[in-house]
Amino acid sequence: MKRIDIFDYGVPEDVARCVEVPDVGAPGLGEVVFDVIAFPVNPADIGFCRGGYRLRPPLPATPGAECVGRVVAVGDAVRHTKPGDLVINLSRARTGRRAAA
Repeated sequence: MKRIDIFDYGVPEDVARCVEVPDVGAPGLGEVVFDVIAFPVNPADIGFCRGGYRLRPPLPATPGAECVGRVVAVGDAVRHTKPGDLVINLSRARTGRRAAA
């Protein structure tokens, strides 16, 4: 699976790299796993890469807080989403893009 990470703070095109990371695996209780289709780059993401945003997590870090994806698997207790559904993630996701339903 691929992900964009920054390894230093600075100009995004200089510090952001596409990296290979392990697959997130099967969803847990109340979680969904989705493939990202679109991931906007907005002014907050630029500030994050430059180190001027309110969040400065330890590096390497993944910029971005929202995306659109297609559900590939749902965990137990997920009732309103099924594989194939389009979803919007509006929170800073954990590593690998696993989200709670």
